[in-house]
Amino acid sequence: MRKIQTTTDLNEAVDKAEYIQESVFENYALKKQIYQAIDATITRDVIIASSSSMLLMTEIQKGLQYPERCVIAHPYNPPHLMPLVEVVPGQDTAESTVQQTVTLMHYLGKAPLVIKKEAYGYVGNRLQRGVVQEANDLVNSDVASIDDLDRAMAFGRARGALSYDILQRLMENALIA
Repeated sequence: MRKIQTTTDLNEAVDKAEYIQESVFENYALKKQIYQAIDATITRDVIIASSSSMLLMTEIQKGLQYPERCVIAHPYNPPHLMPLVEVVPGQDTAESTVQQTVTLMHYLGKAPLVIKKEAYGYVGNRLQRGVVQEANDLVNSDVASIDDLDRAMAFGRARGALSYDILQRLMENALIA
């Protein structure tokens, strides 16, 4: 904690930074304003990462001096408990920026997931949207209660959904054969 310092002066805040993690409200105009201010004060080798959970970096990085140094690094909530971080490059993001971000996330004990192509909401939010929609359908159809669904998600899916389904199909195919 002794290494943490606070300031309200942007130049002072980014003066010796090598990596900047921006975490402002999900609003393109606000993010662009912040990025332009940071971009005007940093050197070419500083990475600016956004914690956005849905906005596209290609839109945020437009008009910047160093767009190749900008990337999404979206930590899952709550970040102190959830290791996953989606790393999403924009159209002009350099591969070295992605790799440096991945390396930093590993160093921080996180589990970075590099998204191949920008898509609104990335991967996690889009998967979650499907789960929530199905959960609403199950509850509204009186198939199960919210508590039942919470238990099913907490205790029934220790693996990722797709790896579980693949394992289930392999087991079913073994029984058929």
